[in-house]
Amino acid sequence: MKIEYLKRDSINCDNRVLVVLFAGWSCDAEQFRSLRFTDSDLCVVYDYTTLDFPTLDTSSYNKVIVLAWSFGVWVASYAVSMGLLTNDSFKIALNGTTLPIDDLYGIPSRSFELTLRSLGSGGMDKFNRRLYGSLYGLLPLSAREFALQLDELKLLSAHFKCVDVISPPVWDLAIIGTKDIIFPVDNMVRFWNKNSTFTAILEDTPHYPFTQECILELNRVISTL
Repeated sequence: MKIEYLKRDSINCDNRVLVVLFAGWSCDAEQFRSLRFTDSDLCVVYDYTTLDFPTLDTSSYNKVIVLAWSFGVWVASYAVSMGLLTNDSFKIALNGTTLPIDDLYGIPSRSFELTLRSLGSGGMDKFNRRLYGSLYGLLPLSAREFALQLDELKLLSAHFKCVDVISPPVWDLAIIGTKDIIFPVDNMVRFWNKNSTFTAILEDTPHYPFTQECILELNRVISTL
């Protein structure tokens, strides 16, 4: 895994807040360079070719907020369960579950296998169009080498099968994009209805959740913490 700070200003403020964004697979930090959360520092965790979590010192912050998107929900759960990230952070899941390849609670296994095959033969373009929906062409794409992205996806699949998330952390909120065609919406609703005490927020977003409206909602939630 890699960690990169995109904003680091609140360290000098009285109210020091750090947002830790666990990206989806294939991402790089540049895709999130324009994201801003009110009065908060921001760092991005990405590149899950290994589960080695770099050192992240959060001791100087008053609050830590975990935003985990897509397969990043599982990775963040793993990091917390292994004691690599504090469990007292406020955790928000975005278009994902802790069972990322699952016929009832994640991406159906057949759909995932078909995605792997199509990527192997056709590259990332079709996937990116599904990922961004109507936002495709308006936002930066990952600049990482395709072969490394494909390796990452295969390794994540193996992790999901072989690595247990011990004592899964309690998630505080989930946001589900009603236009998501990567993770079936019904599966995400089913998962969070079963595994949480909150009602998931439905947003009019594709699988990539960081639309202007969704960021406004996230800032509203963060401001109440």
